[in-house]
Amino acid sequence: MISGFLYCVYACRKNGIPLLRWADVAAPSVVLGTGITRIGCLLFGCDFGARTDLPWGIRFPGPNPHAPAQLFPSGGLQGSPAWQKHVNEFRLPQMAHDSYPVHPTQVYESLAGIGLFLLLMYIRRHRKFSGQVFLGWVLGYGILRPLIETVRDDDDRGKYTIPLTHLQMSTSQIIGIVSVVLGVALLVTLVRRYRRDPAGSRLWETPLPALASASGAPVIVDSGHAAGKANGAKRRKRR
Repeated sequence: MISGFLYCVYACRKNGIPLLRWADVAAPSVVLGTGITRIGCLLFGCDFGARTDLPWGIRFPGPNPHAPAQLFPSGGLQGSPAWQKHVNEFRLPQMAHDSYPVHPTQVYESLAGIGLFLLLMYIRRHRKFSGQVFLGWVLGYGILRPLIETVRDDDDRGKYTIPLTHLQMSTSQIIGIVSVVLGVALLVTLVRRYRRDPAGSRLWETPLPALASASGAPVIVDSGHAAGKANGAKRRKRR
């Protein structure tokens, strides 16, 4: 994601596209992708949650003799990641068919991603300045992800002890907190810019620079709202 973001920054600068304008377009797709990919995590069993007695806790399966051998190169029967952790650390009997009930953190992430996507589309419709949609993703996911991390229990997320404290945080929690701090700083900057120049802060209303068409003639890429009105007018004329 970091490499993709850096390349997009380069491409925007090369083609004269304002970075905030691109970010507002990209953010809903990214957060929706997060919600979709977590379904794959649920099906595989990775990124599982901590043990719970809540009624919506789920169990992951133990050893499956029909599982493809390439999934377990070390050989022998091995269950899902949650089942293995519970056998190794929480004295789950090896003959157990399922793990202990755990938080469905993958479902939490999917719901967070889909919910944020709907929120971003709402913000996009009612935004006052460019960057609001992007900030909705940065702040929303930066808050929700660390909260979900508190009920995760897989070892792949990484754990770090904060210096001079006994507080442990995961990689995603650290990234989330840093994202929120930077997002708040960007929000303050954009609000101040909007108050000074409301029209100049609405980048989606400004036509993009001229681009070369297939025939070599210059083409002005109009804003989304203007293009939508033009298309609507054409449809009415056809009727």
